[in-house]
Amino acid sequence: MKRIAVFAPMGTLDHQTGILNAVNSFAAAGYEVSPAAYWISAGYQVLKHPPYLILTDINIPHMDGFVFIAALLSV
Repeated sequence: MKRIAVFAPMGTLDHQTGILNAVNSFAAAGYEVSPAAYWISAGYQVLKHPPYLILTDINIPHMDGFVFIAALLSV
């Protein structure tokens, strides 16, 4: 089963219809969806169990989605 990592700050996932719809669609299609609310836990998850796809919010406090992906690619 392909795994998808979803990174959205705590309390915003329920309010972001696009991300929530994507998560539900991937789960319904049989993907294992691994959510994370904080960038440090998301980074750990991704490095420990590399996903097929990373879905991230761009507006993340302390580290935006672009910086998060760049940090992962530099490892």
